[in-house]
Parts: sequence; C-alpha cells; structure tokens
Amino acid sequence: MRKNFPGYYRPSAEDFALKFKECVFCFDTNILLNLYRYTPESRDNLISVLKVLKDRVWLPHQVGIEYQRNRAKVLLGQIGQYSTLEGIIDSTIEKVEQLRRPNQFTVNTLIEPIKKSLESIKKSLQEKREIKPDLMTGEPVFDAPL
Repeated sequence: MRKNFPGYYRPSAEDFALKFKECVFCFDTNILLNLYRYTPESRDNLISVLKVLKDRVWLPHQVGIEYQRNRAKVLLGQIGQYSTLEGIIDSTIEKVEQLRRPNQFTVNTLIEPIKKSLESIKKSLQEKREIKPDLMTGEPVFDAPL
C-alpha cells in the first residue's frame, strides 16, 4: 500500500536523510527578510547553513524582487523598534517618578534603583542601535558572500 500512496505515509528517518542530501531548497522571501529580524548569532548561523547548501538553493525570481522591494522597509522597521522601546522606557520612568511622595520612604527608596535600571536598558538600546547596519554603506545580510 505504501508504494502506491507514498504521500499518505510518513517517510522513515533514512528516507528523510536521503532526501535531505539530494533535495533542492527553495526559500520564500520571508526567510531572507527574517535575517534582519534575527539576533546576529542566529543570522550568522543561517547564513553559514546557506553557504553550505549554496549549490542546492534555488531562489525564484519573484523572491528576489520581493526581497529587493522590502529589504529597506524591514531593516528600517527593526531600527524603528529601538525608538519605540526608548519611548516606552521614558514613559515608564515618568510614571515611576509620579509615585514619589515626601512621606513614603519605602516607595521612594525603590524609585531610584528602578529608574537606574531603566536608564541602563535605554543606554544599551542606544548602543545596539548604533551597531545596526547602515543601508547606504552595506550590511551583513546583503553583503554576505553566498
């Protein structure tokens, strides 16, 4: 029965391994655009895998067009998230400061450590924003040799 209707049965581990060694990989645009959304480590790992598979990767023309059309928008969207997070942190600091009361020593002692932690996170975000790729000078995904 399996031979006549293979699409209805799960291949064995050996069949998967054989198919994986011989198949051609076809990625959609989101796989490429997600490289901008991943952490640098995840991005670099996927690029390494793509380099190994490069002789067996096929990218349809439409995928290339969609990548080119959306690349800058996705990258700018990722950079825009830094501003959004900084705005949330600033708003939270304001709200925490509003809790400060002259006769509430216990609450007041918590405000400074919270505020310092939030400011530290904001500084970290600013540093990470600075290492984001510049679209005018190239970036690690677009310039990755495959």
